[in-house]
Amino acid sequence: MDEPCVLKKKFSRSDVVYLILYVNDILQIENNIHLLKSLNIWLSKNFCMIDIREATYIIRIKIYRDKYKRLLGLS
Repeated sequence: MDEPCVLKKKFSRSDVVYLILYVNDILQIENNIHLLKSLNIWLSKNFCMIDIREATYIIRIKIYRDKYKRLLGLS
């Protein structure tokens, strides 16, 4: 990735994690719930953080999900 605020880590062919950083906020995107939980544990041990669960907005951009169609988008 060319953006310094977007970090991508592939753990396998199918498991990937994105961290989107903005000032003191981190938006995590994973396709594996076990990665999500282990990353949150690691982050909370190493940084003072609050997990606010599912984000609905980031930088005034609406995040929408359709879990049945497996879609994630921005508007």
